[in-house]
Amino acid sequence: MKTLVVLLALSLSAFAGSINYDTGKFTSGKLTGSFKSHLFIEIFGSLNQVVFQTGTLTPLPGGCPFGGLCFTFNNGSINVDNGLFQDGLNGGLVIGKNGIITISALLLPKKGLIANGAVSATFTVHNHKILSGSGDVVVNPAPLPEPTALEEIALGLGILGLVVAASKVRTRRIQPATL
Repeated sequence: MKTLVVLLALSLSAFAGSINYDTGKFTSGKLTGSFKSHLFIEIFGSLNQVVFQTGTLTPLPGGCPFGGLCFTFNNGSINVDNGLFQDGLNGGLVIGKNGIITISALLLPKKGLIANGAVSATFTVHNHKILSGSGDVVVNPAPLPEPTALEEIALGLGILGLVVAASKVRTRRIQPATL
């Protein structure tokens, strides 16, 4: 019985925090597309493979405060390890300066699955070849729904019934037959 309660508590607590998909140590990368349309970035690392795809890139109004190139985008996508995790991206920002490109965006919430989250990648590029970099995806799962009082009572009665049944099985003695 204690084992059941402990397993239930551990499984619920696993959903309490955020989930982080980090590429780890850079092994290789690939960049296609252009700042005139959209970018497709693949970063392979020792821990995960992360594929970013921006939506249509729009120059930041008023220019780039950091120098270099600055773009915004919506309707992008993220894919971790060929489908382990995938989602849409909005509110994206791409900054490119001196061969270093940084991308950041927000995950799209999904009712019951994703409350919120963000992605980021920074990489060094030369002639469309990624020389080094990293990518990170942080997902905050949607909160578990609050159980109603009726569900809690039913769960409690069910567990109590199992305990009573188990104790009866252990304490039941075979009575000798009487003639």
